Amino acid sequence: VYPGWTQMLLLVLVPFATANFIPVSAVSGRWAMGSALLWPGLAAVICVAVAWRLWDLAFLHYESTGS
Repeated sequence: VYPGWTQMLLLVLVPFATANFIPVSAVSGRWAMGSALLWPGLAAVICVAVAWRLWDLAFLHYESTGS
């Protein structure tokens, strides 16, 4: 939807999504920053693995209509 330069600006230079994934408690020092970066990444990997497996399972019994 956005031109290339706008995508680069929003995804690389101004990553708004970072604020959604790093808890404030880690930024304020009440929680280890390593954990704050590890757990969301681990959760993402698990979600992708589950989704991928479910996708593969969905097509095991798929039969085309042939039309």
